[in-house]
Amino acid sequence: MTSIPVLQVSGISKSYNRVEVLHHVDLTVYPGEVRALIGHNGAGKSTLLRILSGAEAPDQGSIMVGGEKRFFASPRDAQEFGVAAVYQELRLLPQLSVGENIYLGHEPRSRYGIDRKKMFRAAEQLLQRHNIHIDPREQVGRLSHAQRQLVEVVAALERQARVILLDEPTTALQADQVDDLIRTVRGIVADGTVGVIFVSHKLDEVWSVADRLTVLRNGDVVLDKATREADKQEVIRFIVGDTHVVESSHGLLSSQKGSSGSQRTESRKMGPEILRVDNLSSRSLRSISLNVNVGEVVGLYGLEGSGRTDFFRLLYGLDSMIGGRIDLAGRPYHPHSPKRAMALGIAFVTEERKKDGFVPMLSTIQNVALPVLSRYQSFGFIHRSTVERAVLDTLKPLQLRGDPSLPATHLSGGNQQKMLFARTLMQNPRLILLDEPTKGVDIGAKAEIHRLIRDLVQGGDVGVMVISSEEEELLEVSDRIIVFRDRTTDGTSYQTKALTDIDLRNLALSEVVS
Repeated sequence: MTSIPVLQVSGISKSYNRVEVLHHVDLTVYPGEVRALIGHNGAGKSTLLRILSGAEAPDQGSIMVGGEKRFFASPRDAQEFGVAAVYQELRLLPQLSVGENIYLGHEPRSRYGIDRKKMFRAAEQLLQRHNIHIDPREQVGRLSHAQRQLVEVVAALERQARVILLDEPTTALQADQVDDLIRTVRGIVADGTVGVIFVSHKLDEVWSVADRLTVLRNGDVVLDKATREADKQEVIRFIVGDTHVVESSHGLLSSQKGSSGSQRTESRKMGPEILRVDNLSSRSLRSISLNVNVGEVVGLYGLEGSGRTDFFRLLYGLDSMIGGRIDLAGRPYHPHSPKRAMALGIAFVTEERKKDGFVPMLSTIQNVALPVLSRYQSFGFIHRSTVERAVLDTLKPLQLRGDPSLPATHLSGGNQQKMLFARTLMQNPRLILLDEPTKGVDIGAKAEIHRLIRDLVQGGDVGVMVISSEEEELLEVSDRIIVFRDRTTDGTSYQTKALTDIDLRNLALSEVVS
């Protein structure tokens, strides 16, 4: 291994709204080395990758590639200097062939234009060199996710990448596909010219593929060590920030309780069962079993790719079930579409509110009323004044700050979230699905949203499920928590009064490191 690092990061810091998410991070990758980057949700991994890929600029610090200091003003800059990122959301063009994607923008040419014969021959040789058995003439849209991922890696290598950033590359892969990817990654670094940063939550994969590992916690590098010299229990302790981790009957739990447990003192009487799921499966989920009662908040926790959001999408009719059974309020439920889900009393507040949560050009009033406009029309005409009055009555107790007659983009993140809560309330739901309900909002708005979640079930006629990557948030708003691991859960629930944030992290990691 050469003594000149292919990538050297020194003193990288980054803050958002005065909150520091990376603190003087140092990281070195040598040619021929796979460096695992691990840490819990919110540790700073994604922010660091965005900086290294040129998507964001650091507040402080420097980046050196091959011994030369570089500044990336954009992802294009990073690629030109030899740093390429492969994210979970792949950026290939599905309508083009494998070869066309690999050579997009720098296709081999003759005097008659693109030399397609030469391009496909070169692509075939490149794929074979990395032991990837894919036809370069095959349309990318027809490939599996695992195959597309390999094609994007090969495309990066063809562009002379010296550092490849792999962001949770095995999240959507089956066991045999994971093995194929790991073999490919090891093959990539075998000639000693390329370095790889491999981001993963799965420690078994880290030990299979990585030469060294770096643990980030709360924006700090807390462990940097050769993988062969590290112990899994030691790594877990650094990930979760606890030095007294012990085995328990249901996973890895801390040996001492902290002060992060639920601070709620109110007691509520649970109503009848509103949702029961038995052995549910889909293309992305396997053997999901759980239940939710009226009058309770059930938190869903798990690492990235654990299947939590896929479960919500299935319940809301955005994905199809393959097997198992769902009962809603005691009756069989077969999710076909969001329209059917809403008609049966299911409301869904998505994680990406700006992407698929609301219509930006419509006013707050219009966005809130969208799902229930049919209630306020007769003979094809909508009674606008009645709609406006109903929406304003719903918004009033939510204390929304901003003019509801203006486009929703005029609201702050926290008030946009309140708008989505109002839309949920307008539907008179029986089951509410909240995916990362406080994502991107400030501390004050977060506290108000927590209050709203608790108020939703206070009347005792609705059940709520909440997904959050923030352990403290789930402990604050949930009555009990169900942990997703590797796209499945048996429904075992943990009372929040008996948990700390460290306990939750250990539970999520327990099967990964078993």
